[in-house]
Amino acid sequence: MTEPVMALMALAAAVALLLLMLGWRLLMRRRSRAPRVRAQAPMDRLRRDFHRTLRQALPRHVVLAEIGFDRFLTPEELNARQSGKLLEELGQHRANYLVCTGALAPVAVINIDDNGAGRCEALLREAALPLIRWRGDALPPRDRIAETIRDLESLNSFGTTATGNGDRGEVRRVEPGLGDTAALGIDDHRREPRL
Repeated sequence: MTEPVMALMALAAAVALLLLMLGWRLLMRRRSRAPRVRAQAPMDRLRRDFHRTLRQALPRHVVLAEIGFDRFLTPEELNARQSGKLLEELGQHRANYLVCTGALAPVAVINIDDNGAGRCEALLREAALPLIRWRGDALPPRDRIAETIRDLESLNSFGTTATGNGDRGEVRRVEPGLGDTAALGIDDHRREPRL
């Protein structure tokens, strides 16, 4: 073999070795890479559409979606162990929507088709944060949403709290020291004066 042929073969071997090393490196990089993920909408279509309706009905409010209870509720007067346990529990519960003032002070929690939420309800009641439940097949129009939130804010300004009424999403008054007004026979459908 002549010298030019030998040089050409050496060059071909070097290129082949280089390509082999690059291929090996790419293979190893792929294997060490974390599993592939992709972004998706955090809510189904019904909840996305209703989130848009809530934002339109409540332009002066902030509406947060799919938020953990541990983001807006906090343990009070507990030792470190009890606080940690309660925080862990709070992290397991989610609000479909959290309606806040412009300054991000919580006003109410809104859940859609929320079945069996006894512990959630108890936690929100303890924090004096109203829970409104609406059925997915009977969501209210914008004007009714706005009226419900105005009523809640009005009740809060008078030092009362409110609880949601399951299917219809209506609000019952809970007077301080009196408990649930429905249990006392007080008409909870009366209209509060607007100030």
